[in-house]
This record gives sequence, C-alpha cells and structure tokens, in this order.
Amino acid sequence: MKCFIAKANDNMIQEMFALQLIKKFGEIFGKVDIFVKSYEVIITSEDSGLIEFLNNSSSIDGILKNIPKGWDLNKFFRYYFKGDKFKKAELKEIGVCAFLL
Repeated sequence: MKCFIAKANDNMIQEMFALQLIKKFGEIFGKVDIFVKSYEVIITSEDSGLIEFLNNSSSIDGILKNIPKGWDLNKFFRYYFKGDKFKKAELKEIGVCAFLL
C-alpha cells in the first residue's frame, strides 16, 4: 500500500518535471555510491494532485520548523551527521553538484 500527500494550489507540472529529473539522476548516478529515490506524482488538475509519501523522509520545510531557533540546514546536518558521516554526505553532494556543472 502506498501513501500520498494531496497538494492544491501548486504547479503540478513543475512537480512532474522534478520527478523526471530525479529519475534521470537515479539512472546517471546508479553507477556510483549515491542513493536516489524517486516517487509517484498523479496530476488531478492543473494546480492539484497527489504526491507519493516516502517512508522515513522529511521535507525541508518540516526540518526547518523543528530545528532550534537560529539554526540553518547546514548546522542541522552537521549536528545530525557527525564526523565521518557528514564528510561522506558532503563529498557526495559535491560530486552531484560538479556533475551538474
């Protein structure tokens, strides 16, 4: 069984494009040590639809609402991924960004 999030008053064409990019990145980076998870988007009208909920995931908005005041995402990730875990995640991100340039 899959769970979905209902979205309204949002550009669902943009959501579908983002999904296509994620799937393409998964194909491209499938040969390296980067995990990319795609999800389903079901467009029900021009500005509404359903987006598959990914278990054990958090939205950036959800993270920002729950981190201590004065923190940003950088500080959150440095706290959450301490030591070598952060360095490995950072190197993977640099690799993705370098590929996109």
